[in-house]
Amino acid sequence: MRTSIERQDLDALEPPGACVSAEESLACDNPGLPENGYQILYKRLYLPGESLTFMCYEGFELMGEVTIRCILGQPSHWNGPLPVCKVNQDSFEHALEVAEAAAESSLEGGNVALAIFIPVLLISLLLGGAYIYVTRCRYYSSLRLPLMYSHPYSQITVETEFDNPIYETGETREYEVSI
Repeated sequence: MRTSIERQDLDALEPPGACVSAEESLACDNPGLPENGYQILYKRLYLPGESLTFMCYEGFELMGEVTIRCILGQPSHWNGPLPVCKVNQDSFEHALEVAEAAAESSLEGGNVALAIFIPVLLISLLLGGAYIYVTRCRYYSSLRLPLMYSHPYSQITVETEFDNPIYETGETREYEVSI
């Protein structure tokens, strides 16, 4: 709730001999803000001829003059009352329609997510299977990873290595190395 103080009341509060600028004596005081609204250019004082424009927040509609003008007088005054911002029923109904549409389309969004997720999953499985086949199952793998099955040659044990006549020459040589 706002209270207004008349110019005569202010004059009574000023000490005798106080100087008031010509601008202040001719100016209109800022009328304030409409509830749920704002001013385009906010100033404390407006000179005669200056105008003040009001706007409402989203979802509200301005009732009254969008622009009011300061009129020269003793005291100077505004050419109209402060406008009021009322709830815009059309905006409220539109917001309700948007909310209902969003609730209905959320299921469609889930279907879209599944339509994207399932193909990505299938492609990932296909690529993973191809990678395992190429790296582990193929005999001539260029990646040199251990294969899943045994190699075609047999393991060489220590005993069979020394039974080979190539290694049995009968000579033994000893070498001494110094560093």
